Amino acid sequence: MSPVADRIPDMSLKYIEHGRYQLLNRLGAGSYGAVYRARERLPDTGLYVPRAIKVIPTAGTTKKARFREIVMLKRIASHHNVVTMHRAFLQGDFIFIVLDLLEGGDLRSHINQKRTFCRKDDIIRDVFLQIIDGVEACHNVRVYHRDLKPENILVNSDLSRVCIGDFGLATDNEHSTAFNTGSRHYMSPGKLLTYPNDPGHTC
Repeated sequence: MSPVADRIPDMSLKYIEHGRYQLLNRLGAGSYGAVYRARERLPDTGLYVPRAIKVIPTAGTTKKARFREIVMLKRIASHHNVVTMHRAFLQGDFIFIVLDLLEGGDLRSHINQKRTFCRKDDIIRDVFLQIIDGVEACHNVRVYHRDLKPENILVNSDLSRVCIGDFGLATDNEHSTAFNTGSRHYMSPGKLLTYPNDPGHTC
């Protein structure tokens, strides 16, 4: 778990935004915050819909880091293969980003635990093409993810929708001079050789 996420208390079952949202359980943590399974009570009908809500602490991070994901997701707007941001708001010491909930979880769990893709070339091809479509949509509006990995690829329950998520390290700079940005285990060999003594972390 990232140091930033460690500073977020357990918010399971907590209501926020005047009861409009309820955080149900923690799904995981990224570079700058924690993600919760949640539900939203729609103001017009009173019905509940599933959501994912990312919680980012305002303390201990720069203003640019806190709002980077919101800015990047607004730029992409709505695309089938990029997780949709419905809204974002500040409450107390935290920023809350309301996102689509993809019930299938992340790609890493399907690769490592569920073995979903074993001997299923057609499914692999479809998932890979959807990832490429998502990356293309980002690049078309000058959003560069910088941390693409199975943990940041989300899928619905039947794999018909594959989405790129977690834009906490994204940038709109075509030529980045920042080094050691991303997850060490997914860096190219040349970049790893640049930092032979780095124990590995996500910046």
